[in-house]
Formats: sequence, structure tokens, C-alpha cells
Amino acid sequence: GIDVVAFTHMHPDHIAGVMEGSALAYPNARYVIGRREFDAWSSGENIPPQRAQNRELFLKLIPPLAENMTFLEDGDPVVAGLTAEAAFGHSLGHMMYRVESEGKSLMVWGDVTNHYVFSLQHPDSRVGFDDDPDMAIATRNRVLDMVATDGLLVTGHHMPFPSVGYVERH
Repeated sequence: GIDVVAFTHMHPDHIAGVMEGSALAYPNARYVIGRREFDAWSSGENIPPQRAQNRELFLKLIPPLAENMTFLEDGDPVVAGLTAEAAFGHSLGHMMYRVESEGKSLMVWGDVTNHYVFSLQHPDSRVGFDDDPDMAIATRNRVLDMVATDGLLVTGHHMPFPSVGYVERH
């Protein structure tokens, strides 16, 4: 079974699957989320107005899981070989996760780039889906520089099949 569910952020396409009808999809799991992300959605402070329905979904689904939740800061381990890393901007407390095994690494970057042409190839462009566009641009540039420099394998949401690869400068 599934032991741990690690959230990158609280947008609907990343949290709606926590339930199957009226039952938890992973009833025995421990849930992990960035502290900053959980706090932002809980308070509603600085959540963009266009995310009002998203906040309602968050309040319905996520706070009831709090007793089975671990709140993460940048650099915190989730389990052996899985580390949370801050990637704020697409959402106020967006996290990504570095998977390490047998000397190899994979960065699961969630929605750091949320379109394979626009935000990946033009990281300085503003994206309407980013909750803090200026912070998202800074994060995209930092993360893209890091993964290109380190030759780090990446995967992310909203990328075309197979959604895994390397970033090269050109």
C-alpha cells in the first residue's frame, strides 16, 4: 500500500485525488506538506482572489488530515532518500522533492515549470497560474540553473510524455 503522500502544493489538480468519493484514497498514509503552504491556505492570507474555490476545496480536504500530517521546511527529509526543497512562487509554499538512490538523483519539481514551452523555455515570462508570479520567475530561474548545472534528472507535472528528462541551456 501507499505509506506516504507528499504534496507539492494545494492546487486542485494536486489535491482532489486525496479522496475517492467519501473515503480517503490512501487511508493508511502519512501526508507531508510544506509548512508555509499549509499555513497560507489555512489562513487564506495572500491567496489570490481567483483561488477562492481552490481554498474551499483545500479547507474541505486537507485540514481534516492534519493529525496524520508532517509539516516540512526546506531541506527536511521525508523518508530515507526523499528530501523536500523549497520552490515557492507557483503557490506560496510550493515544494519539490529530491529522490536519491544508489548515487543517482531525480528532482520531482511539481509545477516549477507548468508548461514545457512557455515556462520551461521562457522562465522569465509571467504565468497566469502562478500565485506569486515574481517569486515563481525567481524560483524557475534558480531551479533551472541548478538542474542544468548539476545534470539532474527531473520530472514535473504538465509535461508531455514521458515527463522525465534533463534541462540543457541553449
